[in-house]
Amino acid sequence: MTTTAAKKDRWQSIPKPNATYRATNRNHQKNDAVRIDRALPSEQCSLLENLPLKLALFGFQEFNSPVICTFWQTDMPTLRYLLFASWILGSFAPSALAETWSLPANISDSNTSVTFEVDSTFHLVQGKTSRISGSIKQADPADPLSISVDLSIPVDSFDTDWDSRDEKMLKVMAADIFKSVRFTSTKLNESCHPARLRQQRHCSGTLEGVLTIRDVSKPVSLPVEIFRDKDRDRISGKLVVLWAEYKVEDPSILIAKLHPSVSIAYSTEVPLR
Repeated sequence: MTTTAAKKDRWQSIPKPNATYRATNRNHQKNDAVRIDRALPSEQCSLLENLPLKLALFGFQEFNSPVICTFWQTDMPTLRYLLFASWILGSFAPSALAETWSLPANISDSNTSVTFEVDSTFHLVQGKTSRISGSIKQADPADPLSISVDLSIPVDSFDTDWDSRDEKMLKVMAADIFKSVRFTSTKLNESCHPARLRQQRHCSGTLEGVLTIRDVSKPVSLPVEIFRDKDRDRISGKLVVLWAEYKVEDPSILIAKLHPSVSIAYSTEVPLR
């Protein structure tokens, strides 16, 4: 029969991170030391599946994320812990699902910058853009990863600080016909869930979308890095594009060859509400 002291130990407080505990389930010999360190949400199941369920409860509480791991245990004490876990998860998962961004937000020159770089025979060509317009919103209020971006940049705003070079660039991009470059998105990679950003103040991932240059639209995975300051989220990233994939003629001149790719960098700020 289980003693009162043993019962009390079984239901002791959830342990704190970065400490050593004793495991007694079938995957660890009694008195084996188990050390728990903070892990990324994507690692939760692999970290927790071989630990006693009491420690697993700590894991779910610590990450505060609606990730569900299945533990194939058959002994009765573990089953009791599992029932208790369902109550814990019911308390924490909804708060993570409710996490959202400080959106919608407008995109303009006042809060957004888009620049580009192309390597050439003699030096690195750097350019900037202006008259940027667009918006960022969360398309589905129940899904914080449903980030919808609609960004447009007039081609005739591209500026490399050399008029003759700019004229050649406008010509190969057919700026008189295709007047803007556009990016739209529908989904943010789960590694940048707002719950993680709230806890860690930083995340990186990709924004899945479509980039349109001239009359060519291609799916792209836009790298995204977000830093959370006290009053705003700072978002930035870089994307490498090949001229030929978008029907842009090689703008090289005889004595100066350009690299076949261009690196596009962006940054924007979204105030917190």
